[in-house]
Amino acid sequence: MFSGFGGSFGAGVKKYTTMADLPLTGVSDGTLAHVETNLQGEGALYLRTDNGWYKIATVNLAPSIIEGPDADYVLPNDGSPLVLSLVAADPEGLPVSWTYQVSAGAIAGVADVSQDGGTFTLTADPAAVSGQTPGEFSLTFVASDGVSLSSAVSAFTLSFATPSRLLLSFAAAEPKLLTYDLLNSAAYDSYSGLFTGVGIGATWVSDTLAIVGTNDSGENPVFLEEADGIVSVSQASYSLPNSATPGSPTGVTAASPDGTWCGVVTRTAPFVAFYEIVAGVPTYRPYSGDAPADDGETIAFHPDGRFAVVADNLSGIIVYDLQSGTPVGVRTLPGLSGDGANLVFSASGDHLYIHDLGVKVFDFDATVGTLSNLRAVPNAPGNPIYGLTLSPDGSLLGIGANPAVVLDVSAGPDSATVASLGVTFPADATRSVTFSPDGSWVALPTFSAPYLYLYSLSDGILTPQAIPTNPVAWPLVTVFTPGG
Repeated sequence: MFSGFGGSFGAGVKKYTTMADLPLTGVSDGTLAHVETNLQGEGALYLRTDNGWYKIATVNLAPSIIEGPDADYVLPNDGSPLVLSLVAADPEGLPVSWTYQVSAGAIAGVADVSQDGGTFTLTADPAAVSGQTPGEFSLTFVASDGVSLSSAVSAFTLSFATPSRLLLSFAAAEPKLLTYDLLNSAAYDSYSGLFTGVGIGATWVSDTLAIVGTNDSGENPVFLEEADGIVSVSQASYSLPNSATPGSPTGVTAASPDGTWCGVVTRTAPFVAFYEIVAGVPTYRPYSGDAPADDGETIAFHPDGRFAVVADNLSGIIVYDLQSGTPVGVRTLPGLSGDGANLVFSASGDHLYIHDLGVKVFDFDATVGTLSNLRAVPNAPGNPIYGLTLSPDGSLLGIGANPAVVLDVSAGPDSATVASLGVTFPADATRSVTFSPDGSWVALPTFSAPYLYLYSLSDGILTPQAIPTNPVAWPLVTVFTPGG
């Protein structure tokens, strides 16, 4: 708004960039124009008369933000600072000062802000970091020359990876299933009655759905759901009719990383059962081609989801191609000396680890699904071997043995070394080394009391954690929920 000459002007003022942009024709006397930069390099207000344009006032221009903030920031969730260095200049050469204000959300309890001129330092609130409490807010940064303002808005997010909060432990006697709340150091009910047999295998297919194999005669695989820390049998639409029973009792389970397939080995024909997840519902898919010649031992899915590998008690391996929607099996007899129990693919999918009178490894060609070059993994323990697992990032190979061993395979299976994790594992036969999906927890189910050991894992170091309630019998399998 401009006041003067007996009246107020503002709404009718037209804006032009330079003097050359001012119109010379078709303009009525008394027209006001704001020129951002005139010949003197200043902003000015001009009045049109019969004789031309006349400057009637110098106009203050707003500061120009030269180095402004980004539109979005993610605050470090480890307490380290986020530093913003903002720069503005004033066209008239006036000094520029900076301020800020919260323009959306709430900053209290989420972050602290300190300011030194145009430098703003934001740090996540210590309580939010320790409690893993997320938050969002927006700040408006304002540059002022004392008269005019320029501003920019940034949105800030403080987030935390959802921790693997729940650990399920399946035991050979009641209670058959214990659920541990890791963040709150609590153990939940036994969930008696979820299934009648003993849980042999359990794998999460998705964030909320798990398949459990049991050794009870006549019992289908059991599908469990988890929501808000509560584990239950899945809804009735997931239950399999007796006519679709793929074989019983069932055992070891596995799922494809993309959540489109899961499978379970069985103790009677057909010895392996595949389920395609269609609209969230497990749908039984009979396979064709080669079949296991004896009760299945173990199953693993390739990281890209195309192949599944099954080992049976006759020392054979069958590679199933799932690409067509109907699993098609091709048997290979690669010279195994043991029963081929326990299979796990490397994170890259180009190797397949196997327990075969020790820990060995194949090369795997994912273009055609073939195995080759079986050899021993260096520094692995000998028999007995009870389980093979891989850490989420693929760098650690967990071996259930007596005692447990963890190998560093980050440089590949042929360069495996014993990992230095800062602890000595208990001198007990260990069923498996179970890693949580986020890599922050490790569980060791053992064959003798106290039956379960728990560790937190941070910066490559394991720290023992207390178990709120120990199982009453040795767990055949332990599994973490995907996110808790």
